[in-house]
Amino acid sequence: MPIGQLFRDLRDLKQWTQTQLAEQLAISAGDPTGAPGRDAVKRWETGKVIPGRHWIGHLSGVLGVPAGQLAAEATLDRVNRRAFLGLSTLAVTHGPLASEMAASIGGRDPGPWPASKPRTARTSSPRR
Repeated sequence: MPIGQLFRDLRDLKQWTQTQLAEQLAISAGDPTGAPGRDAVKRWETGKVIPGRHWIGHLSGVLGVPAGQLAAEATLDRVNRRAFLGLSTLAVTHGPLASEMAASIGGRDPGPWPASKPRTARTSSPRR
């Protein structure tokens, strides 16, 4: 599950609005002026931004979830985002062939290339 969906589900369980979650984070951080607002919470929930370690810690306390679990989900989302962007760039740069290769790798499909036969050692006739 994407971390944004997890935040949304946990917030919904507490029956809080995005603004209320932002207020709880401000209280938790002890700095209402530097706390994220509703817009930041919205960006986290939609997956446009993944919160950093500082806010993961506060979200953990406010939402009642172990910080390790949220940190692991955030790391997984970051890895998935980088992999997706890498494959997208490859496909844009190299066209359909790169897309086929990426699909083949992801699906363990050999793709359009036939299985290669191992080369055998050449036996050469003795020199005279």
